[in-house]
Amino acid sequence: MSKSCIKAMYVINGGYMDIDKGLMTANTDIGKWIKIPVPVFLLDTTEGYVMIDTGMNPQVIDDPVPCWGEWLAQDVPVHMTTENDFRTVFEKMGVKLEDIKYVINTHMHHDHLGGNRFFPNATHIVQKDEYRFAICPDDGFSARYTLHSDLPEQLNWKLIEGECEVLPGIVLIPTPGHSPGHQSILLKDVPGVGNLVYCGDAVYMKENWEKEIGPGICWNPPLAIKSMLKLKQIADLTDSYVFVSHDWDYFNTLPMAPEKFTVK
Repeated sequence: MSKSCIKAMYVINGGYMDIDKGLMTANTDIGKWIKIPVPVFLLDTTEGYVMIDTGMNPQVIDDPVPCWGEWLAQDVPVHMTTENDFRTVFEKMGVKLEDIKYVINTHMHHDHLGGNRFFPNATHIVQKDEYRFAICPDDGFSARYTLHSDLPEQLNWKLIEGECEVLPGIVLIPTPGHSPGHQSILLKDVPGVGNLVYCGDAVYMKENWEKEIGPGICWNPPLAIKSMLKLKQIADLTDSYVFVSHDWDYFNTLPMAPEKFTVK
């Protein structure tokens, strides 16, 4: 494909959850409770607006149990206000829901596609393996897929198999392990950033990356480690900025929308 279509990147604070750190860092620091942010991304591109993950279903603000189920609602407390609803941020930016042309999900867990429902006319892009598993997951992993509340209507899905440059400069990289069809995303030539690798839940925290500790919530732990090492190699070869998904201290140092995301 031609030169990168990305004109600007925005990071939206989608709220946060409380969780046992042992679930983030493969049983390290079990019993230590931490906050983990829920990031949402908006890309302004020459092809229209693109979202990467859509965070939590805003229904959790007022009524989390019907939305997430009793286990998630009680054991992973959520903290979200209307200010964390991307629709509030869009309004400040002058972006309309119908302006979103593409939604890319790293995977289909409850804290990554809760806002997909607001884009019935967009193209929703996910790995085929993830979509299949989300529709009929193994019992031990079913609680993390809350499609009954997150996707009340049929959406326009584009199912990808393997690595793919879906738009110029937006490259999907399969990184299974956390979930069967998890994908990370390489963004090329982001203004004010350069190349950027968004790990999704292939890498939760800086500690996972630096110490090569796998994620604690994991469908396939050995595969998750392999995917993380793959991302480290890609980031090195492409001289990419690395964006991890659920690191509270890291996330709170970043510029938030409506300010453009830059690191330079």
